Amino acid sequence: MKRRHFHFLLTLGMTALACAELHAQAWPDTVTEAVFRSRWEGVQADRREPRSAGGLANLQPGDPNYGYLESAADSLLSGLRIGPVDVNVGLSAGWEYSSRDDGGPATTPSDDNSWFLAPTIGLGYEREIGPWSVSANYAAGYRYYLNPEYTAAGTGEDRNPFNQTSSVSIGHLGSRHQLTLIGSVSSGTGFDVLAGQNLIQTNLKALMDYRYTLTTYVDVGAQANYSFLISNEGEDLSGDGNFDTLDGGVWMEWLATGKSRLRWQLDAGQSSQALQSEERVARNFVQTLVTLAYTPTEKLSFDGGIGLAYLQDQGIQNGEDIGIQPRYLASAAYRPTEKTSLTASLSLLGADIRPNFRLEAGWQPRVNTGLSLAVYQDQGYSLTTTEQVQVSRGVIGTLSQRLFSKISLSFSGGWQQTENVNLSADAQDSTGADDAYTFVTASLLWQLNDWSSWSATWWNSGGNVSNQGSRNSPETRATVSFNLTF
Repeated sequence: MKRRHFHFLLTLGMTALACAELHAQAWPDTVTEAVFRSRWEGVQADRREPRSAGGLANLQPGDPNYGYLESAADSLLSGLRIGPVDVNVGLSAGWEYSSRDDGGPATTPSDDNSWFLAPTIGLGYEREIGPWSVSANYAAGYRYYLNPEYTAAGTGEDRNPFNQTSSVSIGHLGSRHQLTLIGSVSSGTGFDVLAGQNLIQTNLKALMDYRYTLTTYVDVGAQANYSFLISNEGEDLSGDGNFDTLDGGVWMEWLATGKSRLRWQLDAGQSSQALQSEERVARNFVQTLVTLAYTPTEKLSFDGGIGLAYLQDQGIQNGEDIGIQPRYLASAAYRPTEKTSLTASLSLLGADIRPNFRLEAGWQPRVNTGLSLAVYQDQGYSLTTTEQVQVSRGVIGTLSQRLFSKISLSFSGGWQQTENVNLSADAQDSTGADDAYTFVTASLLWQLNDWSSWSATWWNSGGNVSNQGSRNSPETRATVSFNLTF
């Protein structure tokens, strides 16, 4: 069975069983994600509407860098309807130029441009039955390049980018309890900044949260999170990798005052990495935290907590940061007006080896103008090196402006630097100073009517500074397309 068919079946199977993180993230959340999905077509059903005024959002068909300010569900529910299922289909026809092919800089006119066709489909379902509520969305897109010599997106299965996304949300509300199941799956091809190569990736995220009210002032509950990533190099499967994280726990919460809640929680989990035929390595933890949530006004809220974790390595020689370690979290959200928002978070939890942080601002000074800016640091297992975690820090932003009633202009850009941190004390960490990636892009959209539009996109990336060969070299890309949506 071909690898792409395997990912397709796996995605459909996981969609039926899985349920995304409770706090789903806007698209794109990081430079890595923006670059990987830069050629994806259509609505992305695993992403919700932007959390900020004028926030980061999906792209119009044929232009995956900008677009919809609506949620994926709203977009999918705006098309045709077949029984209980809403259907949204689209087709884009266009032309793309790239200064780079799969082997590096493009050298001849025969391999630096191509016409393409891009069909898309979206399915949406929502229903409420008594105390139950169900919402499910699925979307897929495929960009086919008519020029067989054009390999800017890769070769083999990578040459014609394919993507599909889905999300499921199930809720049950009783007189004293509440159950929430949320999940998302995404599968597609793209260039991974951290790995420095084209990959096929399937990503699953699932969450379960249960709350039961004991008294007017006391609630108890349980929660579980699971994430799973399959990553490979397409036809060359030498880079296959599986990565998963599972954690869960119980908690008790007291309503201290009308504006504050005090919580104690106990969690346990595992984060693991398996590359090729290498032995699976993992970090296991047990963690306890005491947190306080304080909401002085409707526009301002704070959360903070401290605790301890016991960590143990599995399959890692002479591991670092094990034993009893401090853990903490802090976050704040401020929305002074409907046009302005500011959020900040800092945490070191579970199997983390470095703090995660994110500062995000959104501003919509006028109805037709939106600005989003985010500064972040996150982490995840290396896709290419065993017993290694990659810590990425960067900035990403978007400015969108509606020039006329049917014409919109958008600018976006990002910078990201990666530090490779070895989990074994026997290996030396990299400085990360050379592993920087930048991109800037501009998009023009002319909405002819409700079902057709013209779009043009310009993209420029600086490549990975530490490795300017092959797929890591800088790229200038231009795309023009005519889009139909029904």
